[in-house]
Amino acid sequence: MVESLSFTGLFPRRYYTVLRSVRWGACVLLAFLIITAGKAVADDAGQGGLGLLDAVKITIQNQPDILLTEQDVDVSRGKLQVETGAFDTNLNLSVNSGHNSRPLGSLEQYEYDALNETTDTVTTTAGVGKQFRNGISIKPNVSLIRTDIQPLGFATSLDGPSNTATVDFEITIPLLKGRGLEAAAANETSARKNLEASELTLRQAISVDVLNTVQAYWDYVAALKAVKQSVESEDRAKKIADDMRALIAGDEKPAAEMEQVSANLAAKTAARLAGDQRLVDAKHSLGLAMGLPADEIDILQSAQDDFPELSSKDVEYVAKIGNHLVELALQRRADYLGSKKAEESAKVLVVAAKNGLRSQLDLTIGAGYNGLDEGRANQRYITSLTDNVGGYNASIMLTYKWPVENNSARGTLLQREAAYRKSVISTRDLARNIGSNVLQSIAALRNKVSELSKHGDAVHYYMQAAENEKKKFQLGTSTTLDIITTEEHLTSALGNQLAAQAAFAKALVKVRHETGTLLVEKSNGISVGFGELTTLPQL
Repeated sequence: MVESLSFTGLFPRRYYTVLRSVRWGACVLLAFLIITAGKAVADDAGQGGLGLLDAVKITIQNQPDILLTEQDVDVSRGKLQVETGAFDTNLNLSVNSGHNSRPLGSLEQYEYDALNETTDTVTTTAGVGKQFRNGISIKPNVSLIRTDIQPLGFATSLDGPSNTATVDFEITIPLLKGRGLEAAAANETSARKNLEASELTLRQAISVDVLNTVQAYWDYVAALKAVKQSVESEDRAKKIADDMRALIAGDEKPAAEMEQVSANLAAKTAARLAGDQRLVDAKHSLGLAMGLPADEIDILQSAQDDFPELSSKDVEYVAKIGNHLVELALQRRADYLGSKKAEESAKVLVVAAKNGLRSQLDLTIGAGYNGLDEGRANQRYITSLTDNVGGYNASIMLTYKWPVENNSARGTLLQREAAYRKSVISTRDLARNIGSNVLQSIAALRNKVSELSKHGDAVHYYMQAAENEKKKFQLGTSTTLDIITTEEHLTSALGNQLAAQAAFAKALVKVRHETGTLLVEKSNGISVGFGELTTLPQL
């Protein structure tokens, strides 16, 4: 039997690793599989019955809550990519060709023997824009310009067109507003933390749906056992009816007593039919929890795993370390950790908003040079980058902007501080509820253990009582009503014991969920094993 499932990353619907463990704590990696269609998994699980881990595996693949939360993770990943795009390198390239014709005056017409002066230009510009996460931005730029003027004039080279090159490098450094990682990359940092929060939300959704499936599985087990008990109870009622008919036939009992026996048999048959319907209801509840479509729910196999068993000492140990388990829950509960990440994300935006209150003071430094080469040959267009470079160009500029009212920045800060305070309050409230739920689930488990023990005693004594009534009836010291009443008490005790077993198993996995130990974190993702579903957490 597969005893542990390990899910690579945070998308177990797509990839999972099946682990088999000889002991609960030592798992050996067997295979890396790609999950196939839900029906194929359900069919595989159905061979020999539906195991508890089979149900969990199908749940993680098919449950809509998990699939929808995966989409939320992708949305958050997309938002992060959008914010990262602010720091992308941008390459710019433009080519522009122009022709201009200027009519010449009479003197110029006489001098140049032409009516018009034409100017043809070809301009090629290439540049790079880059914004860094510390707020600094750079803009290297290269421009090549060929100018051809006809007819040749005083300002025109006799060697042909003029080829000029300009190389510029500009860097802008924010000195106040927008300076540093906390200001310039705040949106990206916030988006990254939101992505981490959404991944934790996905993990919590998996834990919740696994919890729901396991609890529905135990209800399904109880319904199957209840049907078996109903059949056995009906068989006992039939045996009583057959014995009574034999006694009446032998004139040992009056015929009137057959009415009570027949009524008892009819009641037991009705109870069996009601149990059949409860089994159908339990099957569909489990199928819905697993995320299966209706047609696959209808053919769902019987559960093959039985209720877990724990000693009262194990439960008492957990009760003694209840406060420590609260601390453990705050370290492992994905919803709490996700809330902390959302709190961190909101705080990042508050810091950036405070920076936005500052005046803007930017220092821009530029450097470059100009080159010149004359001639019509194509290579002259390029060699202008290196020929006739007379010297360098340099510039420095300070730009200051002072928002007098600064309402936009103040309003942004007010909103982000309120959002941060809300996230802090939500995190604290969640911690408070987690602590209460952990202690409450442990108390419920203790009570279920005690109830189960007493129901076991009741079943034991009612079984003895039923046997004694049969013997007394044969000796003539007991009546038919006594036998029916005792049988009714036994049937009720068996049903109560079964309900208590299911309640105990459900309370056990609830403790695991509330303490954040239902899923185990691995280096490459998360895993859930049979031990996590059927044993108590340990410190």
